[in-house]
Amino acid sequence: MTSKPNTSLQLLIELATQATEAAALRLGELNQKLAQEQDKLAMLQSFHADYLQRLQGQLQRGLSPREYQNYQAFVGKLETAISGQQDLQKQLQAQIGAQRLNWQECQKKQLSYEVLVARQEKAEQQHQRKKEQQQLDEFAARAARLRTAS
Repeated sequence: MTSKPNTSLQLLIELATQATEAAALRLGELNQKLAQEQDKLAMLQSFHADYLQRLQGQLQRGLSPREYQNYQAFVGKLETAISGQQDLQKQLQAQIGAQRLNWQECQKKQLSYEVLVARQEKAEQQHQRKKEQQQLDEFAARAARLRTAS
């Protein structure tokens, strides 16, 4: 066997390794972004709960219609922001799922090339052992002929 297919396979392995690493990096970035967005959502939800508590306190002390409208408008904006943040998280989770599949496919491709190289190396070793055995057999046959001829 020649080393050319092995070189080609090595190049494919390198490319597949680079693709796998890039996919893993992207997956990590998406997971990090999701964690950040989850923190933002938690902060918005906490702020929303605090603001509703303040509104309850203000209602007990008395609140003008204008102040009540302002509170309600702000609570509405917070709820819209929370909803938007939840939508963003769903989108990120979908992207993470797709990227995880991409990363797994890259890994499978890389592994398949590595298996091909291992098979090729094993076949080369078997060929080499067979060749060495033939040389030993020829040497032994020559030695036997020389002994019988002498």
